[in-house]
Amino acid sequence: MEEDPRLSPELFRELEPDEAPEAKPTPTRKELLATIAAWQALPEDLRQPRSLHELAQQLGVSANQYFYRLAESGEVHHQRLVEIAANGLEHGPKVIQAMAKRATEGHVGAAKVLLDFIRQVITDKSFMEAMKEQPTDLTATLRQTEKAVKELLAFAKAHRQETVETLPEAKDPEDPNSTVPGEGGA
Repeated sequence: MEEDPRLSPELFRELEPDEAPEAKPTPTRKELLATIAAWQALPEDLRQPRSLHELAQQLGVSANQYFYRLAESGEVHHQRLVEIAANGLEHGPKVIQAMAKRATEGHVGAAKVLLDFIRQVITDKSFMEAMKEQPTDLTATLRQTEKAVKELLAFAKAHRQETVETLPEAKDPEDPNSTVPGEGGA
């Protein structure tokens, strides 16, 4: 049986029989929501502890009406669905690939599901907004550039040599076969 790495080991650590329980700080409502949702998102056979009552005990809270209402709240259900979806994301590319293969083999149901998925992705306004290149603030960019140029000039002025030697020819980065003359070169 594998433990879910998202669950805090401190919250679910089993105590040795002769070990006195440590005083734990009471979890916040937000921590309770997250922990209950993560626990509920696991398949029942992988849940440790096995019941909500035992979970409350391990969290150091009362398994009272408030705790059970919280466990059945819309917030916990939503967070649990997010947890389950996150766990399934790693399988997404394989599923899409399998759907595409079945669709190209003539399976109408697979083609419909695949095309609906693609349509939803490309028409989802929030997704498309997130994918757009964000406009840059030209004024801020120019100010940053000006500051960098001033710093470079100050550095160059501080490290200037009394005599300027002719720079050797350098390779053109665009065309390594040609050379670019230095300041004193031809």
